[in-house]
Amino acid sequence: LSTVLEFVIQSIKANWKWRTVNGEAVPVPNVTVSGFAIDPEGYFPLIYRGPNVRSAKNCWSLPSGLHECGYTLAEQFAVELQEELNIEADHTKTRILGVYENIAAVDNWHWVITVMAVPVKTLSTMENKEPDKHPEIRKVHYTEIAELLKLNWAPSLGTFIKENSLSIRNAIVDLL
Repeated sequence: LSTVLEFVIQSIKANWKWRTVNGEAVPVPNVTVSGFAIDPEGYFPLIYRGPNVRSAKNCWSLPSGLHECGYTLAEQFAVELQEELNIEADHTKTRILGVYENIAAVDNWHWVITVMAVPVKTLSTMENKEPDKHPEIRKVHYTEIAELLKLNWAPSLGTFIKENSLSIRNAIVDLL
């Protein structure tokens, strides 16, 4: 049993990020930005994560990306929206909605995900710049959030949205 357990642990560790503390390698989670890119009419994009993504495969998610050094959370989310969907966001008006964590042993990743809402000028410029990763993108209205909970969401995201739906709705309305 201990050999099997050690094999599982080593395969999980193989995909972790590492930093050095006192000369020893220590795993660190991936910090990610994610959220609602709200247009003036209250619409935002959802993306379907296909089989060709790092983790959380074959499920629905919000636009997201790894947080890179040198950017604030809001700036990084604006960068991700531009890079992935060709959407221009006003990061100065970003509202942080919360943070959730996903320790995904099934695909060997540990994520810390910040969810935010940010106003965008328009979704008319939206284009799928990563169709190999995201085979489908939807534009939905914030009033549909309750109905959207029936979708197959990325791990822990559906729970986060359900538990925070009122504060999400209020933050979106404040941005309109």
